[in-house]
Amino acid sequence: MLILVIPILKLVFFNDRSIGSNLRIRSWQVNTLPKSRVAQALRIYYFYSNPKKMIRLRGKAYTCPVDVTLSFVNGKWKLLILSHLHRFKGRGYGEIKENLPGVSEKMLSQQLKELEKDQLIEKRILSQKPYRVEYSLSATGKTFAPLFDFASKWGIRYLKKHGIDYLKDQKLYK
Repeated sequence: MLILVIPILKLVFFNDRSIGSNLRIRSWQVNTLPKSRVAQALRIYYFYSNPKKMIRLRGKAYTCPVDVTLSFVNGKWKLLILSHLHRFKGRGYGEIKENLPGVSEKMLSQQLKELEKDQLIEKRILSQKPYRVEYSLSATGKTFAPLFDFASKWGIRYLKKHGIDYLKDQKLYK
């Protein structure tokens, strides 16, 4: 028999399946729950009641190193932009936009600014009139190279498994 003395927790069991944050579970209710649910409730309570256990960086809280990594490449376009700059080195705004069909100018501009702020890319002004810039990976951005290589190889294997030989026919996809 599991006997736990638990202070009133700020947890909720909807249909005894998921946990939220509106209702309370009292210590006498613990005995009626499966042991795994009690353990899950305690882990969640510990996690939320101990915010100092989270990783704090750049004014944000992260749960783990993977969460930190994903915060740099979140969204649809950032990883594609970084991968494109990894493959083609320095590129202008127009060249990047040309290789990313479907991205709006506003979204591309916003993503480039965020990547520059995160110090993953560098922006070099080539001329003032007409205004021309070139983007390239920074030293920090180049450390993502294994991620780009892995994602590319995985995608090529996946396409091949589904009858598309990208390496043989890649001229068709440019």
